[in-house]
Amino acid sequence: MPLFVSAFSYGIVGSVYWTFAVDMIAGDTVGDAVGPLFWTLIGIAGLGGLLTDRALTLLGLRRTHTLLFGALAAAVAVLALAPGALPAIGVSALLYGPAFMAVAAVLTVWSYRVFPERPAAGFSAVVFCLGLGTIAGPATLGAFAAGHGLPAAFLLTAGLTAATIAARPATVRP
Repeated sequence: MPLFVSAFSYGIVGSVYWTFAVDMIAGDTVGDAVGPLFWTLIGIAGLGGLLTDRALTLLGLRRTHTLLFGALAAAVAVLALAPGALPAIGVSALLYGPAFMAVAAVLTVWSYRVFPERPAAGFSAVVFCLGLGTIAGPATLGAFAAGHGLPAAFLLTAGLTAATIAARPATVRP
């Protein structure tokens, strides 16, 4: 079911990003203060997630899903392609913050549409799939990174996240 695939993928990208992003940006070219500033920028940018309702109204669930998973994939990819580059770090944070927050809302709305008669049970299943992704992401991609490097693991994560666009909702309008 596309909803569960999206939730699983959201768990993967979220946990990989939260677990390894600072390792991607750390290095000789940036100082120790960049990590906390990075998280702060993500948090401030995350306020953009408050516009999710507006996006759903203007674009519909399907297009909003596509936009958000595309933004998450880009946020992860840019860190892999330019680790330690301050502009890339900023772009990644500005893409990731609002997209991460908004996907949570999109999954909630989508779940209610799929399970209108049992919304609590339906959303619990969504959260379960998200949790599975949260567990699988760092374990699997961390092991992959051990053999292939963290940038390769981030590119793989970006690819998986972009592929999630294929699991978007069937309807175009809310």
